[in-house]
Amino acid sequence: MKVSTRQLKNGLSKYLRMAGAGEEIVVVSRNKPVARLVAIAADETDESAAVARIRALPWVIPGEGEKPLGAKKPLRSKKGGKSLAALITAERK
Repeated sequence: MKVSTRQLKNGLSKYLRMAGAGEEIVVVSRNKPVARLVAIAADETDESAAVARIRALPWVIPGEGEKPLGAKKPLRSKKGGKSLAALITAERK
């Protein structure tokens, strides 16, 4: 089905439902095709597949799902003083 950009703008929800149901919507501007709306394949919406692709990247280091504990030896502003993290937190309040 072909729709103009104006028709698409005025009835976006309708055309998205139609595309989701499997119909291909071709958007035209001045009778020239500029875009195509199609349904997303089921495997593209599977979050676990996306997470697996991201984890497969060599520079990704997955977390353990817990809040970071902070530095083992936090920096202090002066001997016996508050840690820099505590000072920054106090400034933010």
